Amino acid sequence: MQMMEERQRITMEQQNKFFHDLLQQNKVDRPENQGVTLSDFQNTKPISFAYAPEPMDAEDWLMDTERKLNTVGCNDLEKVRYATHLLCGPAASWWDNIVAVYPAEKVFTWEEFKRKFRESNVPESIVELKSREFESIEQKDKAILTYVREFSGLSRYAVEEVNTEDKKKRFMRGLNPQFKVQLRMLRATEFQELVDAAITLEDDFKQLQDEKRKKAKFEPKRFVSNKPNTGLSFKPRFNNNYNSRRNQAFQTANQIEGHMLKDCPKRKNVEVSQEEEEAEEEIPEGTGRTRNPSAS
Repeated sequence: MQMMEERQRITMEQQNKFFHDLLQQNKVDRPENQGVTLSDFQNTKPISFAYAPEPMDAEDWLMDTERKLNTVGCNDLEKVRYATHLLCGPAASWWDNIVAVYPAEKVFTWEEFKRKFRESNVPESIVELKSREFESIEQKDKAILTYVREFSGLSRYAVEEVNTEDKKKRFMRGLNPQFKVQLRMLRATEFQELVDAAITLEDDFKQLQDEKRKKAKFEPKRFVSNKPNTGLSFKPRFNNNYNSRRNQAFQTANQIEGHMLKDCPKRKNVEVSQEEEEAEEEIPEGTGRTRNPSAS
């Protein structure tokens, strides 16, 4: 048992020595005044910069580069030298124009570089516009995930909205009404909790809509006429008594003519309905109609 423990101890010591020697071989021994080399900085895999579609993309690049410069221990001058080395395309031309304005002996500090970089790539006017856009953002016809991405991107321009409670209220304000009611009852304490609940609620809503559409396919469709609705379901008609009286008056005035109402030559000046003609046919003989003797 003791021999086994001794072997394990020796093996552990050998492994520790191996890793110690390996670290010493990889360790870069340089004088204190040598500083950080470009190769040391490139080992952090920095990202080059040409231009940024959005102002905050430029801010992200600046912060990421500064973090890597600090990781390898760059001093102020090395930060400017290596950061400007990453500039390419339009950004490189911009920096060349900046340098050309100053005397050749001008030495830029890291703070000066950051200020000028932000003035060019993160202008206050654009930040102000983005802040206003954040204040008015709404979901409308966008999916929840799309709305969340746009909301999170624009929220970076509104410094005063970093508070979790204010951020939740602003997020809720832009949501569609069908989600607001149920999410208010949730009373989420964290912004991410509210986002997760909104995504789940939207998925449930989509499933419900799909079920309704499926059921609608199997329901019989009611026939709907394409004819315009005039608003009248009947056609008013005069009663027979009125028609009879009208016919008799007309017949009496024309009895000397000795002809039927439908054959009256004066009829062209009088509007006679079909009902009147039918009523005339129904009047029996000997009820006041006379014929002209010459006609017979």
